[in-house]
Amino acid sequence: PHLVRWNELSPGVPATEYVLRRAKFFNAMIDGSVAILAARPEKMMTHDIPYPYRQDTDFFYLSGFAEPGGALIFDRTASGCDRLHLFVRDRDPSKELWWGPRAGVDGARAVFGAEVHSISEFEEVLRPLLTGACALYTNSTT
Repeated sequence: PHLVRWNELSPGVPATEYVLRRAKFFNAMIDGSVAILAARPEKMMTHDIPYPYRQDTDFFYLSGFAEPGGALIFDRTASGCDRLHLFVRDRDPSKELWWGPRAGVDGARAVFGAEVHSISEFEEVLRPLLTGACALYTNSTT
């Protein structure tokens, strides 16, 4: 979010476009279902040198979030109420010094229009959502 213009999540794509994409995705889900999309993990050439990062296509198309180590949970309740949860890595100044800035929870919350959590809270948030779910969708390739 720190490299794009105001109201954009990725260069040239306004935040409203991602909201519309997520609305279409939610409308394709059946009531009472949950969808989990994971960000693509980083791949390393050597211990200290990563390959250039490319986000998972589905994850990026629906979120506009380009950082690794994240996840999205789409929760469509039985009553058709839609809730989006975005999970991100926490800020870490020592790692950001070498690897570049991270949005962190506060940065993502300010930009992405979702309930934002630390990735460390993923299982804690997911477990109750799955209890009553009648269907589960995933991007199992990442």
